[in-house]
Amino acid sequence: MSTFDDMALVQLKQQLDLKGELVSYTPLGGSARNVKALVNRSPREPLPGVPHTQGKYATVTVINAGPSLSATMDGYGAIESSAVDTGGDKITMPEHKGGAASVDWQIKSRLSQTSTGVTLEVR
Repeated sequence: MSTFDDMALVQLKQQLDLKGELVSYTPLGGSARNVKALVNRSPREPLPGVPHTQGKYATVTVINAGPSLSATMDGYGAIESSAVDTGGDKITMPEHKGGAASVDWQIKSRLSQTSTGVTLEVR
């Protein structure tokens, strides 16, 4: 990793320490594992093309595992962006921050990624 990547990883870890939540990542056909994530939940919004409905929406930012970063990442956990199966993998977390009941959110897309982090759209 470059010096820039090292600094970006340190910054992401600091943000995870301050605002991160523990979520569960389950790859399609695999076992669930805990990952620390920055979660941005949006208010329910209408589903496109389906009148009178509302769907949940959130973005989840985690450490991007890769050649130089392991999936365990010192207790933070990480997800390898290139291995994410949009439509098959899921994140399990409360629908509302601090909520007791966890629900499954399907990973719909990769919104952005760097060598140190990846942001996923979940619904």
